Amino acid sequence: MHASQAVELIDAIESPVQVMMRLRAAKRLDEHQSLLIEYAFYQCRPAARPQSRRKLRSPLHMYVRHIVCDLLSEESIQQVCESACAARVYSLNP
Repeated sequence: MHASQAVELIDAIESPVQVMMRLRAAKRLDEHQSLLIEYAFYQCRPAARPQSRRKLRSPLHMYVRHIVCDLLSEESIQQVCESACAARVYSLNP
């Protein structure tokens, strides 16, 4: 589905969902029906919130993170330790 099609679909669904929200407020619906209408409404109109900011990490931090998270395994412990120590020594004496 292309972005333009998604926007058209949201526009087409938005008005009936708003009608259902008004009906939900006027009528007594059970919990399940009320939640379904609320979920549909927030799918069409998500709540506005600020974008999350990415943490700024140093290149050394990113390298060590890559080594520990991506490369570390039972077989590669010795190599990873040597790489991490070499990176630390290099960062102290550039």
